[in-house]
Amino acid sequence: MIEGQTISHYKVLQHLGSGAMGVVCKAEDLLLHRTVALKSLSPAAVADPALKRSLLEEARAASVLDHPNICRIHHIEELPDGQIILVMAFYEGETVAQRLTRGALDPSAASLIALQLLSGLQHAHGKGIIHRDIKPSNLIVNPDGEVKIVDFGLARRPHVARALTETGVLVGTISYMAPEQVLSRPVDHRADLWATGVVLYEMLTAALPFPGTTPYAVFDSILHTSPRPLSDYRSDLPEPLLQLIDRSLAKDPNQRFQDAAQFLTALEPFSQFRRSASNYTVALPTLLVDYRQNIDEPSVVVLPFTTAPADNSTDYFCDGLTEEIITDLSSIRALRIICRASAMQLKGTNDSPRKIARDLNVRYVLEGSVRLNNTSREGKANIRVTAQLIDPESQSLLWADKYNGTLDDVFAIQENISRQIVSALKIKLTPAEEQHMHERPLPDVEAYRYYLMAKHEILNYSGEALERALEYLDTGENIVGKNALLLAAKGQVYWQYINAGISSDTEYLAKARDCANQALEIDPNSAHAYRLLGLISVQEGDSQRAVHLLKKAIAADPNDSDTLSWYSAVCGLSGKAHAAMPLARRILEIDPLTPVYRFIPGLLSLMGGEFNDALPSFEDAIRLDPSNTMLLWCKGQILALLRRDEEAIKQFRAIQQLDPTHFFSQLGAVMQAALLGDRKAFDKAATTELLQISEHDPHYSWNLAQCFALIGDTTNALAWIDKAMNKGFINYPMISRWDPLLTPVRQTPQFDELVDRVRERWENFEV
Repeated sequence: MIEGQTISHYKVLQHLGSGAMGVVCKAEDLLLHRTVALKSLSPAAVADPALKRSLLEEARAASVLDHPNICRIHHIEELPDGQIILVMAFYEGETVAQRLTRGALDPSAASLIALQLLSGLQHAHGKGIIHRDIKPSNLIVNPDGEVKIVDFGLARRPHVARALTETGVLVGTISYMAPEQVLSRPVDHRADLWATGVVLYEMLTAALPFPGTTPYAVFDSILHTSPRPLSDYRSDLPEPLLQLIDRSLAKDPNQRFQDAAQFLTALEPFSQFRRSASNYTVALPTLLVDYRQNIDEPSVVVLPFTTAPADNSTDYFCDGLTEEIITDLSSIRALRIICRASAMQLKGTNDSPRKIARDLNVRYVLEGSVRLNNTSREGKANIRVTAQLIDPESQSLLWADKYNGTLDDVFAIQENISRQIVSALKIKLTPAEEQHMHERPLPDVEAYRYYLMAKHEILNYSGEALERALEYLDTGENIVGKNALLLAAKGQVYWQYINAGISSDTEYLAKARDCANQALEIDPNSAHAYRLLGLISVQEGDSQRAVHLLKKAIAADPNDSDTLSWYSAVCGLSGKAHAAMPLARRILEIDPLTPVYRFIPGLLSLMGGEFNDALPSFEDAIRLDPSNTMLLWCKGQILALLRRDEEAIKQFRAIQQLDPTHFFSQLGAVMQAALLGDRKAFDKAATTELLQISEHDPHYSWNLAQCFALIGDTTNALAWIDKAMNKGFINYPMISRWDPLLTPVRQTPQFDELVDRVRERWENFEV
């Protein structure tokens, strides 16, 4: 490849480097107008047909890896002249090898790079892919500090006999070979962990642990000598870190770390990445993200206000006051506030403020009470509100006050309390946050209560609950008239008829869109309306538009759990689960007690192919809501993906015992029959109505493709994969490789055609 040359639809811009496997250049994709890296495999690498076939198979397998620390392989092209071109993501930055030319790294920086390397390796190893050539020149660190592992699936298995007769370039590669590679013994993922240990040693010392000027010398050192002690190079390394590196370089694979997660856990304390001033980011080893935050950061839970004395008839007033304060504080970006859904679950709790704060990982607790006295001369009820902000750990009072007024003063009281909290925490509001304090999405406490009751019913996934939600919203509208918040909620009810599998009538989507448009006419910046339009786009199969609209909703309200969870779901369905990991963390920070949000990390693990890691989140959510059929059905699907068929069948039977008429019960019955291979039961369960409803949803369509594949009906399995793709399930790695239930249909020409289509959409999908 030469600069200025056009290969296929790629224009070569700049030569980046050469190696034993070929030449790498920076290029422009003339079709998609993006910068890429092109790797042209050397003639020697593809001269042997068997080696060529093996390289292509491994490169294709590696191309489905979807992880922030692994370089993306966009495409593999075999040109008419037999030349093979690999099209990869291009990253600005430098390799670790280039960084080491300036000397050794400090322990925190070196550990941070190694952590990201191990995170990427764990993902790849979990997919059965070994790198075999981990070394500093295959690790790029971009300007944001992210490590990208390159050449996955491209590493040539070193030929030891040939290496002993060659000099120069191969010495650099064999310096990172594990003893079992040197001895030509079978190699597993632990060889990559050995190489990680070598790289870590080198980052801390700027020297190789097994040096040599010839391949003979290097091989002998790897097999028979111990590395020079790290303490000979520097005195600032803690003894546990020295022991960790010694373990990683054990000659016996059984004495090393046995997997990347074990290595990562041992190394993590030395990175200091949570406190570091560096802007490096670390992709966690699985998609079950750690959502715990720094306890010293400003964070508050508003406990439901109580009545004094206890009076159930005034509960609505206390709840409205609680929720309005939460709404005010949620708009402040410098403050983490537990959202109303989780906060209201603490109503009536006898737990101490200290226990609540520790359970929710917040620093401060707001408590309050309301006393309604006799009516005033004007016939309005007098109220007295007492509130206090406390630090439970130090048992100190930050602020307290009392307010007197009538019911008409409730919004002024609520705003006053919110501002006092901000003042006590020494937070400076932005102009937009100041404005939000004055805004009232619903100007009536009673109407707001009906809105909240409707929101609760929407998440129950049943037709009866949606009917109640519409009644509540109509009642709220009768109180305040047309309102953007109420219209958006009503539109979500109509949308939920389709999403929950209650109806296949697309007229509901038309009603939902009409509600969203009316809401935007009233409030052009309504986050709720943009979210609703995004959800409609999901049902219509336009995932890219859905992401665009949901991002607008997040920009308008970054603390809305509904929007954050749906954006995460769309990313997962589109095969970009890693992009939503920070949002999964955010959801659990602000809404830790709502069951349907607690499963979001598990959903991302599911869509990221980490099926084992998906289960705990769903089980956690089910513990909070044991009768939620949607959660139970998802758990059954995960068990099936793990090929724990008996447990999956038991799960689906349990759903049918809860409610045999529910959509998820009926969908589970189809998969149960498929797992049992019972075609008669399968045809009985897969009713026309069920199929009509399912084809409107990408997840349900994917599930039916799995079911038809299990029962041996290849034609219908392929048809349902196509339906799923058309509805936005463009998770190329899942369809092409990860899903074991689709294995029976992967050997057909029609499947290859489907995969080619979905791959293009997946590669071009922007999150």
